Amino acid sequence: MVFFDAPRPKIRDDAIVRNEAVYLALAVLPDGTRDTLRTWIEQTESAEFWLKVSARNATAIKLLWPPS
Repeated sequence: MVFFDAPRPKIRDDAIVRNEAVYLALAVLPDGTRDTLRTWIEQTESAEFWLKVSARNATAIKLLWPPS
């Protein structure tokens, strides 16, 4: 199973602290273990970004599912 999320932690860049979206692709494997598949950092969270990510990774997700 693959989950996508985008928490917005405070990130320090030089002397500036700002909230940025940390996009996460997380997998829960059949044995219950969890794994981080990929992370991206952007200034904002947007539906447009999620569409790009899902379209770009659709083939990889199909390869993961169904579990063998």
